[in-house]
Amino acid sequence: MKDNLWRQKAVERRAELKELGKRRKELNNSRENWKNKYITQKHRADLLEKELNSIKKKLNDIIRD
Repeated sequence: MKDNLWRQKAVERRAELKELGKRRKELNNSRENWKNKYITQKHRADLLEKELNSIKKKLNDIIRD
């Protein structure tokens, strides 16, 4: 009886750990995905900002002349 009890607990614990491991992988993948999206958006925003500054500079040069 006692032998069976620890075995049942061990099986339940193993299943619980397996589910937690799956959830951890899902969270890591999700975080990595959002991180990559952020980096892509940040890069795009930086490029657009540089382009905007360049256009502003050209307009100011045109207005001065």
